[in-house]
Amino acid sequence: MEFPGSVQGPVLECGSRRLTACPDPSNWAGREFWTAECPADVREKVFSGAAKLAPKATQSHLKIKGVVDGRLVGFGDDLVRLIRSYREAGYEGGIAFESIAEGDLLAPMVKAREVVEAAIASVIARTSADTRTTAD
Repeated sequence: MEFPGSVQGPVLECGSRRLTACPDPSNWAGREFWTAECPADVREKVFSGAAKLAPKATQSHLKIKGVVDGRLVGFGDDLVRLIRSYREAGYEGGIAFESIAEGDLLAPMVKAREVVEAAIASVIARTSADTRTTAD
């Protein structure tokens, strides 16, 4: 499902290798994404939308609101799903961070980097394990 005002449709329908995307998944959910009460269907739209754009991505973007209990606020355990969808699409570019934290904008960035790096490592390890399993 496409979000109103989204570039998803035009980018995917155009079919040009020159028209690319920079997924910024949290844009597709609004403020409720950052709450524990975010509806499951909204979260699904966020992560499935990012997966659809991933094959066209030349950059990607994450808004960082904070880190709680080793998880990015809003993304939670679905961060690994997001990173996996990028990897499965062949995306090998960077992930730009934009802090939207309250107060000191730099405060959550070091922890956010650690959380994202751990998610990337998890996806790489699982991909490697899956590759070894299918090769056996």
